[in-house]
Amino acid sequence: KFYGNEFTLAYKVMVAVESPVPSNWVYFIDAVSGKVINKYDDLKKANATGTGVTLYNGTKNINTNSSGSTYQLKDNVRNIVTYSSTNANSLPGTLMTDSDNNWNGNSLQRQGVSAHWGAGVFHDYISNTLNRNSIDGSGMQIRTTVGCQTGSYMPNNAFWNGSQAVFGTGDGSQFDPLVELDIIAHEYGHGVTQHTSNLEYQAESGALNESFSDIIGTAVEFSASSYAGWELGLKSYTPNTSGDAMRYMQNPNQASDPDTY
Repeated sequence: KFYGNEFTLAYKVMVAVESPVPSNWVYFIDAVSGKVINKYDDLKKANATGTGVTLYNGTKNINTNSSGSTYQLKDNVRNIVTYSSTNANSLPGTLMTDSDNNWNGNSLQRQGVSAHWGAGVFHDYISNTLNRNSIDGSGMQIRTTVGCQTGSYMPNNAFWNGSQAVFGTGDGSQFDPLVELDIIAHEYGHGVTQHTSNLEYQAESGALNESFSDIIGTAVEFSASSYAGWELGLKSYTPNTSGDAMRYMQNPNQASDPDTY
């Protein structure tokens, strides 16, 4: 049953998009106020299903895109795309591809598979648990670059730059590649914070920004990883020292990060 106050005069507008991801958006715009009442992507999308070897979580099925004779690390349904670049200052880099959709190659490819799978897990968690449509709440593309060795404090760094996540290869001593599930979700958590509270990245608001990402990263890891725990970066941090981590959610002061609260 419908009532009169649930209806409004609106324009229906279709917007075809070719890049960065093909889409066919349908908008309903209030004819009086000009506000967007509703929108959805009407493009009928499909994925190929590949198999990939991650660095920390074994072999996983991943959604890919078939393009000619190659497959791309591109999930058309979740709107996820994964690139590689040696330089964190040159983004996004090169779209990662494979010839047979069996992604079991060198370390760089496995970094890509890890990030691509992890981005999918992150997407499903915030969609199913938080009822949120991607990072910005409106279907934003989840874009990742892996394999970074130079620029922006690489290789021992991972960051969110406002539009995508970037992960270093590690130097093999302080870090192995920073594509653990909790680190991946941590960085995308910064994107969620950016589009919700937009906390300034300094002083206590910056500390809250970091802590929310730690919480999201840990929650996402518990949703999908066989070795989930309260430690952040357990596998990638100081790989030659067993059992230590970057941060400890069960006791934050253990690594003096933070060192007070």
